[in-house]
Amino acid sequence: MITVAHEAHLELAIQSLCALLGVSRSWFYDRRAQPASDPDDLALRAASEAITLAFPGYGYRRVTKHLQRADWIVNHKRVLRIMREEALLC
Repeated sequence: MITVAHEAHLELAIQSLCALLGVSRSWFYDRRAQPASDPDDLALRAASEAITLAFPGYGYRRVTKHLQRADWIVNHKRVLRIMREEALLC
């Protein structure tokens, strides 16, 4: 919203637009730096959830190996992070 307003009114600075909308500049720049949701990440979350539901005793190491056998290029740390965020750890 701030970006659209800035493009429409180039004479207004980001600082004044943030003040008008009641957000901090650091929040605005932090939101711009975050990448949009990656479709591969969503597919990986779905795949790891399916494996965890099929094999409830699997931890992140086994899920990682299972994904790697299914031709996913994935690191165990990424699988652990995803499983923590989705509360899939056994």
